Amino acid sequence: MDSWVTKEATNPYGVTVWRSIRNWWPFVRNHTTITVHNGIRTRFWKDRWLDNQTLSEIFPDIFDLALHKDKTVAEMWSPQGWDLSL
Repeated sequence: MDSWVTKEATNPYGVTVWRSIRNWWPFVRNHTTITVHNGIRTRFWKDRWLDNQTLSEIFPDIFDLALHKDKTVAEMWSPQGWDLSL
């Protein structure tokens, strides 16, 4: 979800509203969840789709070993189960 954050405003004119919205982003991020559906838009390790935490936060040692840190939930799933590619 971090990729959905707007860039920080550097221009002093006409950005007061966006700066205020951006300042609320940590609160929004910590109090919302993602519905995975088919998993093509949800990153397996980096999005908060399980207990409002990222899997990289829950399992940092396994994340360090993972070869595919940016794959989606759909890409990590196979008919045989989860493909962690460690």
